[in-house]
Amino acid sequence: MSETVSCEVTVKRLKSGKHIFSHVEWHMCGYEIILPEGKPQDVVHGLLLCDLSEVQEKYPIPVAFHIFLHQI
Repeated sequence: MSETVSCEVTVKRLKSGKHIFSHVEWHMCGYEIILPEGKPQDVVHGLLLCDLSEVQEKYPIPVAFHIFLHQI
């Protein structure tokens, strides 16, 4: 049985991006989701929650998604 936990979040749509790979054009949209202070791990169960500095230091981001990193 799973539990649902709710809290207020802020969702901001980011500028759309385009990436071309192997002659296929990908049209992408991204969202920045801001959780309350303290990163409540139980709000989004099963996902890795980290701030921008952690992303930049620990996790490689594919080039296709760099358009979104510059917006957050």
